[in-house]
Amino acid sequence: MLTIARLFGKSPFSPLQSHMKKVGSCIKKLTEIFQEIENQNFEKIEALVAELSKLEHEADLTKNDIRNHLPRSLFLPIDRGQFLEILSIQDGIADKAEEIGNLLLLCPRNSLKVFTPTFQEFFKKNLETFWDTRQIIKEFDELLESSFGGAEAAKVKAMVDQTAYKEYQAEVLKTA
Repeated sequence: MLTIARLFGKSPFSPLQSHMKKVGSCIKKLTEIFQEIENQNFEKIEALVAELSKLEHEADLTKNDIRNHLPRSLFLPIDRGQFLEILSIQDGIADKAEEIGNLLLLCPRNSLKVFTPTFQEFFKKNLETFWDTRQIIKEFDELLESSFGGAEAAKVKAMVDQTAYKEYQAEVLKTA
């Protein structure tokens, strides 16, 4: 007979947070790549893109491990499909970071010059949106402890609203 604890299973949020931390490492590395483009340090860029690819692979391994070990119990604190969707979105962020790095290596060096102020603002706003999203993922444990209600839920909802607005601002900059 299953014990109550086994019936409910362990929280899946810790592995999700671990994966998001690895995605964050990819974003940090991409930020370093853009800084080196500003410095016109092309040898360093190649090394950073290689490091980014390794970090993205580590994130993929974590993602696969989560998918392979996610319990199918009846009582996950979140719908399994929604959980896997969050994981896929996180994975997509790491994938896009790697793709951007690889595409930058394909560009002729003379085309990699200082970025326009609009692009820099766009990139910065996207970074802010990512780091806010990462913070929301970090809050999942507290949200679970509060049974997805009360002050913690209100706090996370406000964070989500703020992040959604930053995403909107980034979209506006993209079309500017």
